Amino acid sequence: VKTREGRPIKIEPNLNAGPFNRGTDALAQASVLDLYDVSKLRDPVLNKNEKASWAEIDAFVKSELTKAQSSGKKIRIVSSSINSPSTLAVVADFTAAYPATQLVQYDAISYTGIIKANENSFGKAVIPKYNFDKADLIVSFAADFLGTWLSGEEFTAQYVSNRDYTSLKNGKMSRHFQFEAGMSLTGTNADTRVPIKLSEEGPALITLYNAITGGNLAGGALPNNVTADKALKLVGKELLQNRGKALVVSGSNDVSTQILVNAINSAIGSYGTTIDLDNPLKRYAGNDSQFSELINEMNRGEVAAVLFLDSNPGYDVTNNKSFTDGLSKVGLRLSFSDRKDETSSLCNVIA
Repeated sequence: VKTREGRPIKIEPNLNAGPFNRGTDALAQASVLDLYDVSKLRDPVLNKNEKASWAEIDAFVKSELTKAQSSGKKIRIVSSSINSPSTLAVVADFTAAYPATQLVQYDAISYTGIIKANENSFGKAVIPKYNFDKADLIVSFAADFLGTWLSGEEFTAQYVSNRDYTSLKNGKMSRHFQFEAGMSLTGTNADTRVPIKLSEEGPALITLYNAITGGNLAGGALPNNVTADKALKLVGKELLQNRGKALVVSGSNDVSTQILVNAINSAIGSYGTTIDLDNPLKRYAGNDSQFSELINEMNRGEVAAVLFLDSNPGYDVTNNKSFTDGLSKVGLRLSFSDRKDETSSLCNVIA
């Protein structure tokens, strides 16, 4: 972190971090601006009082948590994915003090489809580690892995290592097919980009699965996209030729779609080489079904306290009205946001 008079002004990847040096994306670069945002609150807020003291906040929160515990109702902590051992330890200590507490992890950009698919396919509720540098053939269905999908900076470094002048000098360069509706950064770098509609992604994957396995899984027809149909059959042959050295990914958050992708990767021997389930990506652990259940619990009046940590579901949740209606029925609504946002403005405490 580059500083001026002790003030951070620029964030760059640490070249001495070894395997942990994954680069910095635009979000990481821009995060330093939050330190100097004039819209940040200067004092905690209690029931619209923007000049509340910390003593008042502590007294109110302790009182409400005691009421929540004695009422037998639930306490929920809503956060984005947490990887920090120290933060998880604090949550565990809080839960020990208030046993009705449950941590609900919620990500604005959800990857629950991949997590659930791997749980169904392999019994491991994880996002696997993808090794694009070990893939001689990459097939992507609307996964912008060079841009915003999962870990763009890490995947870019892997991707380039198998497609630069050094790999070409060694007589090796990966091939990349991209099937997608809208143009993406990844699509512009593909060797072959085939346009497909969003509604055609499922049938396209079924077509590819049938081409690889020789199966007759129903629903794989693409009558209105002959180009994609031909390309998929060609890709199927190439995937078989690159068994153990190929990788198929999808940007869909649909569980059934990701299960089909798992089946394709299993058929071409990707697991253990280009896909690693034993060293998963821990950046995203949000659980959509758990968050949906929280909304139902709030609407049923079963929740006495909700604490929001580094999350703003009031902005990005799909069923916004159900969320806001349910939240209004909760006694203690505490946000740890450093400013008034769509969620903290619905809370009676911002601290």
